[in-house]
Amino acid sequence: MNEPDHLRTEISSKPANFGSRVHDCRKSVEARTLAVLCCFVTSASADQFGDFTYTDNGTSITITDYPESAVGIVNIPESIAGKPVTQIARNAFYWCGGISAVTIPSGVTGIGDYAFYGCMGLANVSLPSTLSSIGSSAFGRCSTLSSVTLPSGLSSIGNSAFSGCSDLSTIAIPPGVAILGERAFSNCSNLAAVTLQSGLTGIGTDAFSGCIDLSEIEIPSSVIAIGENAFARCDSLVSISVDVANPVFSSSNGVLFNKSRTVLIRCPGGFSGTHAIQPGVTVIEDHAFSGCTKLTGVVIPAGVTTIGENAFSGCRSLNGLTLPDSLVLIGDEAFYGCIEFNSVTIPVSVTHLGDYAFTACDGLESVSILSNAPSFGWIAFRDCFKLSRMAFAGNAPTVDTGLAKEKLPDLKIYYFNGKTGFTSPTWFGYPTVNMGNGNPTADWLVSKALPFDANLSDDTNGDGVSLLMAYALNLDPNTNFSGSMPQPVFTAGEMSLSFYAGTAGVTYTVTASGDMVNWSTNGVTVSGPDANQIRTATVARTGPLRFMRLAVSR
Repeated sequence: MNEPDHLRTEISSKPANFGSRVHDCRKSVEARTLAVLCCFVTSASADQFGDFTYTDNGTSITITDYPESAVGIVNIPESIAGKPVTQIARNAFYWCGGISAVTIPSGVTGIGDYAFYGCMGLANVSLPSTLSSIGSSAFGRCSTLSSVTLPSGLSSIGNSAFSGCSDLSTIAIPPGVAILGERAFSNCSNLAAVTLQSGLTGIGTDAFSGCIDLSEIEIPSSVIAIGENAFARCDSLVSISVDVANPVFSSSNGVLFNKSRTVLIRCPGGFSGTHAIQPGVTVIEDHAFSGCTKLTGVVIPAGVTTIGENAFSGCRSLNGLTLPDSLVLIGDEAFYGCIEFNSVTIPVSVTHLGDYAFTACDGLESVSILSNAPSFGWIAFRDCFKLSRMAFAGNAPTVDTGLAKEKLPDLKIYYFNGKTGFTSPTWFGYPTVNMGNGNPTADWLVSKALPFDANLSDDTNGDGVSLLMAYALNLDPNTNFSGSMPQPVFTAGEMSLSFYAGTAGVTYTVTASGDMVNWSTNGVTVSGPDANQIRTATVARTGPLRFMRLAVSR
């Protein structure tokens, strides 16, 4: 996006009567003779009109340079020497930081790359109806440009064309523009309203990234391609909507999907709280949630097989993570910088953990790997300095690249007896602990990223639900269940309580009481388990019994 320093120096020091194209001739020492010849030819066709340096193209004029020291309002002439001005060349007003307004006359059809780059005092620019193309970085870093009207005949907006125009508040893309260039409006921090019209077919990578005031955007039916990070770092964005006639994309509740809604492409960066991904999604695309700094939780449904690169990177408020058993692949840097959650379980179906997958997860203390001999990417747990427990349910993974660049000081490796690939007393330099042959409770504890020998009477997260109760009811003890335990249901004739009752070795007992002092199974009827191992206990409401209680034991 930024012009190289050597080009900046050359342009600022060129003679006043030489066009900027003279610097294209400076290729090498060996070509110096050719360079002089080229410069002579260029200078012969360059001339001055007031402060404007221009070239005569025979039938038209191209403005090639303007003094960097200039200040105030600039009115580009409509014609010079009787010939129309049709082009503003590359770098023509490059870094003219003192100019405040520019009027570009009718007849101009193109504005070249970097033409007004770095004009940080430029507050207003008038574009003619004849303009058809705006080059790459043409108005880049024009930080005080507050408004611009793009003419209806415009057909091309180059990469980074308005990048860094931090005062720009609204923009309407004309229908003739087919492709919006990469980073076209990136870091336009005050851009609050964007209008995209039918005719636009592609939105480039990072096109609106860093537009922190943008709250909503509508994708027309004609758009068939959207680049990565097109709406990244849009901290106020809460809705991406798609025209229902679009053949490639769709939206639901402000979230961008592919047409069939099997691929979640982008969750708006302004989402806060917990987001439940809708059923049917199989792929969470690269960067889908990256930079969603206010997202505190995400519910990933069964059926999701892939979490893409950087999918949740930078979700610094994400305080809990449960991955579905259907998951196969976790991409590179998928959870990079998720500093809040303290435990994670990698499901048995995962075959590969990407490079840097959990790097810089500052709060991560416990990881359980349920899959058998998965491959680990390059330093997948780099800088997870609080990580103290990594437990494996299956054989050792491939970790030839190491777990972290710097050794994690408190990490111990836990594995079950008989699993291959582990060594004692250390494995890859980390102390090891053999957890024995395993048993149902130890297996369950490891699957929840908890110590294999934890006391089941403990309430690890202070929600009033013991580990034994969570184990018996098939609940995740890493989630607060104080408000979601089985609750009585009242009908006209009875009171009922439904609960999971399929954990082997656990006894489930339902009692009833009229005074919460004397409890008995008398009057309680318990059904057999249904297909999901759910039983229902009922009590008639015609008698004195008013309360129900579920107890579990092993």
